[in-house]
Amino acid sequence: MNTKILYLFLVVALMLTLTGPTITPSQAAPADATFTVTTNLDYSPGAPDGSCYNSVVEGCGLREAIVEANAAAGNKSINFSTALAGLTIYLNSPDAGLGGLSISGDNIVIDGSTSGGDIIIDAGGLSANNNLFEIQGNNNTIRHLMLRGWPDTRNPDPNYGHGVRIYDSSANGMASYNTLDYLRIFGFEHNGVLISGDLGGGGHHNTVAHSVIGGANWSQTTCPGDGNRWEGIAIANGADNTNINANQIVCNGNSGVWLNGGTGGQISETIIQTNKIGTDGAHDMGNGLSGIVDTQAISTTIYNNQISGNNEWGVWLQSSSAAVLTGNRIGLDITGNVALPNSFDGVLVSDGAAYNHIGTDVGRNWISGNTYCGVRLDTGAHDNVLENNYIGTNMAGTAAVPNSAAGVAVSDSSSTNNFIGTSQAGVYQIISGNTREGIYIEDAGGTFIGQATYIGVASDRLAALGNGLQGVMLNNATDTSVFATVIAYNGGAGVAVVGNSATGNSIRPQGIIRSNGGLPVDLGNDGPTPNDPGDSDSGPNGLLNYPVITGGSGSAVSGTACNNCTVFIYRAIGNPAAVGGGGEYAQEVTADASGNWNATLSSGLTPANITMMACESPCFFTGSTSEMSPVTVYEVFLPLVLK
Repeated sequence: MNTKILYLFLVVALMLTLTGPTITPSQAAPADATFTVTTNLDYSPGAPDGSCYNSVVEGCGLREAIVEANAAAGNKSINFSTALAGLTIYLNSPDAGLGGLSISGDNIVIDGSTSGGDIIIDAGGLSANNNLFEIQGNNNTIRHLMLRGWPDTRNPDPNYGHGVRIYDSSANGMASYNTLDYLRIFGFEHNGVLISGDLGGGGHHNTVAHSVIGGANWSQTTCPGDGNRWEGIAIANGADNTNINANQIVCNGNSGVWLNGGTGGQISETIIQTNKIGTDGAHDMGNGLSGIVDTQAISTTIYNNQISGNNEWGVWLQSSSAAVLTGNRIGLDITGNVALPNSFDGVLVSDGAAYNHIGTDVGRNWISGNTYCGVRLDTGAHDNVLENNYIGTNMAGTAAVPNSAAGVAVSDSSSTNNFIGTSQAGVYQIISGNTREGIYIEDAGGTFIGQATYIGVASDRLAALGNGLQGVMLNNATDTSVFATVIAYNGGAGVAVVGNSATGNSIRPQGIIRSNGGLPVDLGNDGPTPNDPGDSDSGPNGLLNYPVITGGSGSAVSGTACNNCTVFIYRAIGNPAAVGGGGEYAQEVTADASGNWNATLSSGLTPANITMMACESPCFFTGSTSEMSPVTVYEVFLPLVLK
């Protein structure tokens, strides 16, 4: 699909998502039948008879209430006596071998809040090949319960050992439109929640909301060892349109959320919004692997989450497509001013992941404080767009909260046609304050760094907030277009190109490049490269000669450059052939087939106060660019001001 068409489709879809109501669990219709649990004993319920009462224990147990509700028609409610508040239901006691709690009917609401206190359901008595809750019907709700797992290993089968499994065993489109709400799910051998589709189309439009997954309480600030051993929430086998909303997903042994689209059918249209993943907001309560892993899913929306403190990546888009990330804080605490690092990159896009949008023109992400890069595109990631983000700063964009490596890294020769910032007016992406490079590109081809990107400045697009090394480092990168509007105040060169394989890199900042700790543009990252006769040497961007002036008076200027080259003309700032110098973009002209060019300069410019770069034809995406030419009369070094 054409990238621009897909982009427009994604933006429209996202706007509909963001402007519509927040997705919350639907309210159940009034009950046609109500069963009230009055005992915390678990016993064999026998066949359903329309009433929930066991004469031996003289009460109604939860297991029997579920059996009766499964068999009853209409809307059913299962409530709890106030006498049970604060008590624990131990499954399989006193009767052994009863297994987990199976909801096979439809339209059942199990509500622990009716007791007026906590109701704990303990699965420690379950044997192998059981889940605490197994939901196979439609339109069911479980809310306000604590689900506690077991401390040992007893379920090698990955279908079991979960707190809740929503699954259509009949493969006829069931296990849909179910809601888990205000639960605490912890201590299970496998996943806290597993939502699994099937070839019959089941497992869609399920919701997990307002729950703590991996902890016993919202007030928890550490991980005392009661997380679920696998994922907090796993989605598999083609389950679609899942809503994961307003949860705290922490302390799990693997990832907080895993969309496993690699087996059993592609997962689509998942919405993950307003969750805290790896943190309670202020404390490191990281999941053992990543915050979110999106594997081979399509059209996932990851919106308005705090994803911090996880032990690998904040978000990993692995072979996924058309995901949209916006409004997320990744690597920051709840204030947006303090690092709460994910231990690898904030966002990893890899394994052929394509057409994903990290930030959009209607919403940004704040990706800062992570242990490696803010965003890394690797191993075949292609046609992805990063825009409107703050990468390496606090949420206000006024102070550095550095990612410890580059702000954005693109690597691998199969990672192509990725966009770091677009050319849209009014959409400002700030990549500043990172420990190493603002943008680091190695071996990758066709990366576009758009005009809406600002590298090394704060959110006002003026104040210094440099990256520690180069603004942009192109290491054996090819066909890169650097159109960023500002590249300033970085610790190394503004743009450095290294490696003999680095060719076709078109460097043409559309505003100002200046005040960097190296040259504005440095081929070889080794200081000024003098022109050579014939310009036949090899090296980064072919060590292309910069243009020279052969004559001029007043606003008229003429010179020579490579044949048919584009000549970019900048107002010189300082000495563009020395550390800290640079220029402000003014205009461009094209040399003829013999390399001759002439221009009528913009107001205030003369041949004595301009600097130039040459760009081989065709220039726009694939033309190697030279360093900036020296000048003999320098402009006064003034603070950065954008016109």
